[in-house]
Amino acid sequence: MCTNLKEGFRFSSSRLLQESQRGISFFLLPDSIAQNNLRKLNPFFSVGGSISLTTSSTTDTSTTDTSTMSSSISHNIKNRTNAKDVFITPKVLSKIHIDSIDYKDTDLWLDPCKNSGSYYNQFPTENKESCEILEGKDFFEYRGSPDIIIQNPPYSILDTWIKKNIELNPRVISMLIGIGNLTTRRIEWLEKAGYGLTKMKMLKVYKWYGMSMIVNFEKDKESIIEFDRTIYREDKVEEVKVEEVKEEPKKKKKLVIRSVISAYYPPPPYEE
Repeated sequence: MCTNLKEGFRFSSSRLLQESQRGISFFLLPDSIAQNNLRKLNPFFSVGGSISLTTSSTTDTSTTDTSTMSSSISHNIKNRTNAKDVFITPKVLSKIHIDSIDYKDTDLWLDPCKNSGSYYNQFPTENKESCEILEGKDFFEYRGSPDIIIQNPPYSILDTWIKKNIELNPRVISMLIGIGNLTTRRIEWLEKAGYGLTKMKMLKVYKWYGMSMIVNFEKDKESIIEFDRTIYREDKVEEVKVEEVKEEPKKKKKLVIRSVISAYYPPPPYEE
């Protein structure tokens, strides 16, 4: 959907964000939006629409710079109530992810969220399977026996997704996830199931929130990291009581000014 705004009509940044999330593309005349609001509208991660500027005398458009994220958009991402799980992995990154796995020629590969096939179409074998909810293939209903599961999983159901990975018992579980999604609890689940974290690569994907990372977990392999669940507290230090010594207020000194009068005696003679 395309919305043309009349010259002089101004939208607030919050309204534009709401409309952009509905997938609306705005084509704005020069005076239709204040520049300070435009800077807040980087279509980053949670914003589905695009924001372009154009004039009535040209058809060229220039998109806003999205190399940084404003605090308002970051706040919207952290506090959103509707999941936005469809983020297509760039093909070049999918290939890097695939190449990070130590595989065997006989391995059965599984892409549990195929979508455009950025992973599936680059698997190094034809011995492969996929799931995609949009194609009626629900990963949670999959009953195969894959050797390798490689994925950019949906973050809104990541706990359930990881548990399904463990249930299928592959040799390798590999994920592209946000750096904040690799929690101690999730590592514990995988370690208790016999998986060690063998590879970890941090990277940045344009328009994705924060840093991302490739993590590879392999069955019966030693983990490259260790963690301690102990909660350490500061040492107790004996409190030293310091008694306050109250000083009596000093008496103010009175300032006495004495006038000194010089007198000449006998008085000098007066001139007539």
